[in-house]
Amino acid sequence: MSWTGGSGKKASVKIQLEYNLSTGEFLNVHVGPGKNNDRQFLPYSRNSILPNDLCIRDLGYFKLTDLAFWHEQQAYFLTRIKANTTIFTLNLTVKNPSEQFSQVDLHAYLDTLSYGESAEIPEVYLGKKCLSPCRLVLYRLTPEQLEVRRKKQVKVSTSLKFDYSEKTIALSEFNLFITNVPCNKLPLHDISKLYSLRWQMELIFKTWKSYFNIHRTKTSKPQRFNCQLYG
Repeated sequence: MSWTGGSGKKASVKIQLEYNLSTGEFLNVHVGPGKNNDRQFLPYSRNSILPNDLCIRDLGYFKLTDLAFWHEQQAYFLTRIKANTTIFTLNLTVKNPSEQFSQVDLHAYLDTLSYGESAEIPEVYLGKKCLSPCRLVLYRLTPEQLEVRRKKQVKVSTSLKFDYSEKTIALSEFNLFITNVPCNKLPLHDISKLYSLRWQMELIFKTWKSYFNIHRTKTSKPQRFNCQLYG
């Protein structure tokens, strides 16, 4: 989880925080330039991954190589993915290897899934080179949730002066989750609830801003900001 603060883009810093929800322990705290991509933090978090751990990540940290790493470490992951991610199912009854993968049509679920409902595809592959299958869960937003998302899209589109494609707008009605946790350990109806625990991270940053005023720092140097944060 990351938070970016400071006075303006050039003076901003980014806090990357990894938190153990079961023990309340901070596993990693890393401060860097605000312009850094969230995925640049991923190498720092690898040493804290142990077998049977569950890693919950948001869209900013999504990277296929890290999903493969967690799987190799015999750890579990639960993360959202972007709606434009290419998703495949595998049909081993087809003899030609080049035709065994079929792309999932997410648009089809717009006609079958009601607002606020979830559906699961139990075995999918994110790219034909991904050797480890995972579960794909589609959650269709409620009308209230969708209204909030549409307002954010309009704000981003206006700010950055671009238009979302019709495909992106249509598929943004979904939250898409992938996980390698077996369904007997994590049932479909618990996935979105478990993912919502990420909100605890938001509360941590909110507390830091309310009591420590970290969002009002004037420094752009990570070293100086570290002194303020730990002090």
